[in-house]
Amino acid sequence: MNPRSFRNERGYALIATLLVLLLGGLMAAASTMFSIVELRSSNHYKTGTVAMSTAESGVVRVLGEINRKGVWNLQTQLSNGDWASVVEEWWTMEGDDGTSYYATIETDADDPVNKGWINVVAKASSGAARGVRVRFERDIVVGFGALVAANPNLQTFVQNGLGSASRPISGLDVNMDGTAAGTGVTRPAVSTTTDSVVDTVVAGIGANEEERYLGIGEIPSVYNAGGPSNTDITALVNAFIAPPNTPVTIPAGGSPIRSVGGNDCGPTLGDSNNPRITVFANHTSSSAEIRLSGSACGAGILIAYDPINITGTFRFDGLIIALGGIRSTTASGNPSVFGSVWTTSDQIMLNGNLQIRYSTQALNLAAGTLNNDVMPRQAKVTYWVEDPDLVASLVYGGS
Repeated sequence: MNPRSFRNERGYALIATLLVLLLGGLMAAASTMFSIVELRSSNHYKTGTVAMSTAESGVVRVLGEINRKGVWNLQTQLSNGDWASVVEEWWTMEGDDGTSYYATIETDADDPVNKGWINVVAKASSGAARGVRVRFERDIVVGFGALVAANPNLQTFVQNGLGSASRPISGLDVNMDGTAAGTGVTRPAVSTTTDSVVDTVVAGIGANEEERYLGIGEIPSVYNAGGPSNTDITALVNAFIAPPNTPVTIPAGGSPIRSVGGNDCGPTLGDSNNPRITVFANHTSSSAEIRLSGSACGAGILIAYDPINITGTFRFDGLIIALGGIRSTTASGNPSVFGSVWTTSDQIMLNGNLQIRYSTQALNLAAGTLNNDVMPRQAKVTYWVEDPDLVASLVYGGS
């Protein structure tokens, strides 16, 4: 063999080896780069998913707060600052300081009273961001609970053992004939807006009386589940009695005691066929009382500025707003309210056999007396869309 030829072959082998090594290095580098890109893509997808999940959580929270109060006039409520505590600031998700969301509520341009939008932008710790817009509208009438204790400074709740377990304070939705409504709606027996009022109510329920308080959650069903505040109820009462509504007012008169009793079923307080808005005007006497007794009945909306005392077999279907408080002072008879009772008083005394049963049907009857439909209603989602423009304005726009 020619020595020079052998040396040439060895040179070619070296070049081939170097080319193989170079190719292998390039392939390894490409593989590493692909892995990094894939990892980054996977991480971006993950953080984008986290951002979207956070935005959705923000929507759920804001919608829940809206429904704690209900919507009766969205435009007015927003101008009054309702729900200001949960919007227009960045909220950090628990357990992840780098993940947060920002929410706003606005009215719908076409129907600012009944419809609105929830806008939420969320940021993940990596910087990924997502935005969603959710349209909602007023839906079913809501009473919040069988009994709504709206006063945040409730001093006294007395239920002293005179009642029967068959005469409940119940948040289980029923029709006015007592049959299950089939709506799937369950409210607290007693709904409040503060935990301290929950404690006051539970402490005031007599021994062996807990089983009368039926509804959502454990027995006794007493929960901080929301509802209108004292200020809200005052505003609603003013809306209920203002035109175009046509309330029937029972004047204060001379005696501090005004009674509806006997067989007065319809003429004074309306009935299920002819519900009405009835207002007992405020009496100046500190001993004033509205006595609803006998086999009398009423239906619609009953508003009383003085304490209401319900006894006998009195029956009311709809909404009672007891601004001066509610009492039931005897265990005789079987008085009933189907619908809901709201009170702004700092004292509630249910010493008798009164049953209050939450009823959407009865609340719809009450709503039917209003010509301007200002009954609180739940918000229902009607449209949901991801909106990159929200991200651009609220995240990158520096809001």
